[in-house]
Amino acid sequence: MTSRSSLLSSLLMIAALVAPSTARAEVELNWSGMIRTDMRFRVNDISVGKWYNKTDGSPGVSRNDNLFRLKLVAEAGRFAGVAEIDFSYYGFAMGLEGFEDIYRQELVDSFRIEARAAYIQANNIFIDGLDLRIGQQVVAWGVGDQFNPTNVINAPDVEDPLLFGEQLANVMVKLDYSPKGNFVFSAVMVPIFRPALLPRSAPLG
Repeated sequence: MTSRSSLLSSLLMIAALVAPSTARAEVELNWSGMIRTDMRFRVNDISVGKWYNKTDGSPGVSRNDNLFRLKLVAEAGRFAGVAEIDFSYYGFAMGLEGFEDIYRQELVDSFRIEARAAYIQANNIFIDGLDLRIGQQVVAWGVGDQFNPTNVINAPDVEDPLLFGEQLANVMVKLDYSPKGNFVFSAVMVPIFRPALLPRSAPLG
């Protein structure tokens, strides 16, 4: 709660600093979206354990995600704000283990809301070449094919094994300074590191 309050205070402070400039600049608003349905079936029984401690992996529907993604980008002069939100609805109940779970709506009617990006960015904020970004974001360092040992700022998102290589956004402050050409100094502050997200089949391991 403290880190979120500090982040909110920082965003409000930056908004106050940039308000005079954005008032004179024309605000350009762009948005995009995506709708996706993903249904998968398990054909083999991969359950583990005995009857008293069994972890179920029976044949049948293993995944049914219905995703609506909305991305909004607002730009005004040297300043920009980005919000990318996922609304994901599961087509079947998740994690029901007994009668006492039937009255838990979050299990019977499962869904999730995830902020893939929610940040404010200011370019050339105090001097030329100095850029500041605050909020929920992914900071990618280096280049790699699937596996990148230098890209360690954001935790891996392996909730969907078919999308191996994705990373979870995290609340961070990123400062870039480019004194000349393509040479860039970057500094990142992460108040609280977000752990990796494992697939739903992880207990079978």
